[in-house]
Parts: sequence; C-alpha cells; structure tokens
Amino acid sequence: MYFFNKKEIYMRYSIAKLSKVRGILKDKGIKYTYKVIDHSGQWLG
Repeated sequence: MYFFNKKEIYMRYSIAKLSKVRGILKDKGIKYTYKVIDHSGQWLG
C-alpha cells in the first residue's frame, strides 16, 4: 500500500523481528517510520 510515497513493509507482532528490519533499513540508508499500537489495556474497564 502506498500512502504519500510510503510503503508498508512489515506488519507483525515480534519486536525482535521489527528491530532486525529497522537495522537493515538503517544500514541501507533507507528512511523509515514505525508505529506501535498497544492493545494490552483495550478490553479493561
């Protein structure tokens, strides 16, 4: 999906794998952003 000249390349639940992907992007000089959504308290009253 392209959104304002951006492309989603990783959507998963593993922080370790996200870290690896971020490291590769950084090594290649590719600018990136990321968003973390915390669902841990979503169902609490």
